[in-house]
Amino acid sequence: MTTEKFADDLLITAEKENELSAEQVSLITELVETKEMLAASNKKVATLEDTLSNLIHDINQPLTGILGFAHSVLKKMDDGPHRDKIAIVEKEALRLSDIVDSIDGERPQHESKIDLASGTDQLRQRKILLVDDDDMVREGYKLALDRSGLEIAEASSGKQALELMNTRQFDLVMTDLKMPDMDGIQLIEVLKAAHTDLLIIGITGWLNKGVEAKALAAGAERVLKKPIQIEKLIISMAECFEKLK
Repeated sequence: MTTEKFADDLLITAEKENELSAEQVSLITELVETKEMLAASNKKVATLEDTLSNLIHDINQPLTGILGFAHSVLKKMDDGPHRDKIAIVEKEALRLSDIVDSIDGERPQHESKIDLASGTDQLRQRKILLVDDDDMVREGYKLALDRSGLEIAEASSGKQALELMNTRQFDLVMTDLKMPDMDGIQLIEVLKAAHTDLLIIGITGWLNKGVEAKALAAGAERVLKKPIQIEKLIISMAECFEKLK
């Protein structure tokens, strides 16, 4: 029996007897105070979780953009000292990401049966929409995916994504989950309601089981945590299409 139910039962009993004993008054007072303390404690925990979520998200956003730009530069750059410097930047960005992951909690590793070459070939036949309100993240990924030979359109908001969907056809949408106005979960729900066959991948700088469950329930095929290496992103998108065969 919960404290609230117990208190309610005492009040019902008191109403029937038209009076409260001193012991009942004291007990109810203690229960109410305990309930208020628990509520304050839960609020503080929720605030700390939100703060941690925002911190991890704000760290992962620029790391995601850095990885995208680094990958696109490395694709076009010949061997030499400048290429080595860019490779170090990419390596350090991944190292920082691993540190953040240690705060966020380890996630199970996934081994794919699809290699990068076959995944890229499969995606060259697909039209992909990338949705993210962060310009650096969006442009970094688009540049890297463009240089991998993929056809990528971009939208900076859920509203812009819906406008593009009304005028163009896409096979897959990759959307950030944390955006102003219309967030990624809402966008996924709207898109799946209108386009049941559309494949959707959610991406986020803060991924926990609650966020992942909401995105999957809304209709996402999977949820990926930023920053994502371009190779892993391509393979993950290809896997979504592989499931349709």
